[in-house]
Amino acid sequence: MTPSSPNQPEKVARAARRPGLIPPVRRNARHFGWAIAFPVARRKLPPMKALLQIVGSVLVACLGVALYVVYVNTRADSAAIAITATVKDQLEAIRSGDYERAYTYAAPGLRRGSDLKRFEAMIRRDYPVVAENKGCALGDIVHDDDSAAVNVAVSNAVGRVVLYQYRLGLEKDGWRVQGVAPLRTQRQGRK
Repeated sequence: MTPSSPNQPEKVARAARRPGLIPPVRRNARHFGWAIAFPVARRKLPPMKALLQIVGSVLVACLGVALYVVYVNTRADSAAIAITATVKDQLEAIRSGDYERAYTYAAPGLRRGSDLKRFEAMIRRDYPVVAENKGCALGDIVHDDDSAAVNVAVSNAVGRVVLYQYRLGLEKDGWRVQGVAPLRTQRQGRK
């Protein structure tokens, strides 16, 4: 017997009369193909109680959405704080001449490509404003789970400002600088 046979309801009704094969069809039973489903007894709620259930359900759903948004924003904020700390700490280490500490903020791939002496020489030669930095300002941070980019305006003692884009990656020990590229140079006070 297939569910699409034309005389199926007749066969189900005959089988229902045989004892022990299929339980007898009860009143208010619904037929779905050859299966039988029995409705759950429903009682009608008073209008005010039904309204309170709907309002309560909506409030619980809104609370769930609000908690999710707070969770996502907190996670994003903690990543932004860690990224900011990495960039500022590396620049502070370079400012104070502690290239050994600045080197610890470099990503493992960058460290594999150069040792501490090469790292220091590269910064002094290729990034003179970073080597002589007197301050920095960070722009918006764009990041996903394991990579980030942030524009950083670095200034030196004579007022030269260079805009760099820092690229960072999330490593086991936190966010590390994978690369720095200059974007634009300007004198302070000029646009």
